[in-house]
Amino acid sequence: MGAPGSQPPNDAASVAVATTALRGAGWRFASELTGKGMVFVSTVVLARLLDPQDFGVAAYALTLIAMFGAVPALGLGPALIYHAEDERCTSTGFWLGLVGSLAALALVWVLAPGAEWIFGDPRAVGVTRGMALLFPIEALSNVHQTLMRRRLAFRRSMAPELTRSLVKGVLSIGLAFAGFGAWALIGGSLGGALAAVPVYWGVLRWRPALLFDRAAAAELLRFGGHVVAVNSLGAAVRNLDYLIVGRVLGAIALGVYTLAFRLPDLLIRNLVAVLGQVLLPVYSRLREERAAVAPAFLTTTAYVVALTAPLAIGLAALAEPIVLTVFSEKWRDVVPVVLPICLYALFVSISYNIGDLYKALGRPDVLTRLGLLRLAIAAPALYGAATLVGSAAAVGWAQAVVAATTTVIELAVARTLFQLPVAAALGRLVPVAAACGAMALALALASAPLAAAPPALAVAVGIPLGALVYLASLRLLAPEFVAAAIDALRGALDRRRPAWRPVETS
Repeated sequence: MGAPGSQPPNDAASVAVATTALRGAGWRFASELTGKGMVFVSTVVLARLLDPQDFGVAAYALTLIAMFGAVPALGLGPALIYHAEDERCTSTGFWLGLVGSLAALALVWVLAPGAEWIFGDPRAVGVTRGMALLFPIEALSNVHQTLMRRRLAFRRSMAPELTRSLVKGVLSIGLAFAGFGAWALIGGSLGGALAAVPVYWGVLRWRPALLFDRAAAAELLRFGGHVVAVNSLGAAVRNLDYLIVGRVLGAIALGVYTLAFRLPDLLIRNLVAVLGQVLLPVYSRLREERAAVAPAFLTTTAYVVALTAPLAIGLAALAEPIVLTVFSEKWRDVVPVVLPICLYALFVSISYNIGDLYKALGRPDVLTRLGLLRLAIAAPALYGAATLVGSAAAVGWAQAVVAATTTVIELAVARTLFQLPVAAALGRLVPVAAACGAMALALALASAPLAAAPPALAVAVGIPLGALVYLASLRLLAPEFVAAAIDALRGALDRRRPAWRPVETS
């Protein structure tokens, strides 16, 4: 039977939106999955070459740069997607981004000694300065990436992104073998980003003109300012836990906490980020067709959670054998951190979709206010978990609770401010939740006989078992929903079927 109170999306517009999104997401996810697969393989090797303290020291820089990283980009990506594509905007955006990145590099270089005070570790200064070189390197290709997103040309982005991942992995492993410790992770990130720049310029034959339009700059910065605020607040919330773990619990605990995020990042947060890159330009074209917004929200929310929920529950249920198989016994302390991080990633997958819709409708200011609220809730919760309980797992649980709370608030705002059909969307998730419950029960029952088996065997049995139970349960509980998903997937694979093409607006 279907979800209570609603039927799956079956009108032409909803199926076409899903088809268009799936086509873009298919290429984007193939690229991301291959690239992240390379990075993941390198992470497995690095986890066996380096110790938790090396990961923790590198995470000092990664955390600070991630928290500050939205500022040099100036929100130009979403701003260029929102505005009409013309040389006046794109070239102005390129030069704005380059200047902003150089200014950010200089600022980080001057303020880097503060990293020692933040983490209580002098090693944080050098790695932070080194990682800040990422700003101007990425600025050289940011507009190229944005233009590909705007045109939904995700197939063309595969080559540069795979180049980045391959160079990053190979260089990191080589530096680790050479004994560079934490610098192996920093050097790999910089080398991968630098290698991708000429490939981006090669696959997209756009070149910035020598012009700078003040009116265009004002338009881009006006929109981008809200995006910078939103992304900075989001980055602060996403990385505040790293900051607190490093400050309160030290480099070793931060290394464990960082590695605990690797699998949820690859399987859940990366999937949601890919869908967001596809859905933002799709949603943006809906702003003049407001009647299509509600069906698009219903469709994307249902399918996003149908993908992310089983990944989160399955990974949490198999955390111990997966960690021991992939990273070795040395990283057993990662196991109790994985479960709350999976739940956190699941809640993030719901709110991420809503955030892209707000940006596309020209209301990033709503996300700014929600970001401030999230930060106000997260800061005391995460700090309290670190200081009172004193473990990385406790911080993970606090992060999961904060994500659940803010997701409820965001759904309430979506229903009240934008009249989005939140109740109907949640209704469609009932069979997904039931199918996940059946999967979790099956994995729990299988865990006892597999307890004495090698971890690799538990993984080899558990993954296909969980997938089979979830898919069979979902097919039984919501056949119309599954049929609609299959139809959208077939449409995405069938190049003869026209994708959704709304009228382009200026």
